[in-house]
Amino acid sequence: MAFAVYMKLEDNRILKLLFRENCSEEEFEKSIESFLIMVRSYCDQTIDSKQKIMLDSARALGGTILLEFNMEANSFRVVDPIPHTKRKI
Repeated sequence: MAFAVYMKLEDNRILKLLFRENCSEEEFEKSIESFLIMVRSYCDQTIDSKQKIMLDSARALGGTILLEFNMEANSFRVVDPIPHTKRKI
């Protein structure tokens, strides 16, 4: 089973937090907690400049930005919606 959490931003872009199928309970909880903190800080305009740049420059497919949480780095990464193998050169 796959699972994702969606959040619509004020500018109508959608953030979609993705989870790996074998995600641990700890990773799941930390990912959601960090996601909610990031979204709140984005809406409050108190977001860290690196995260703001990441979100503002992310490639969005249909207005949706795909994200995954890295537990080791305690940060989010944008997932490219178009795999390199599917891109036209």
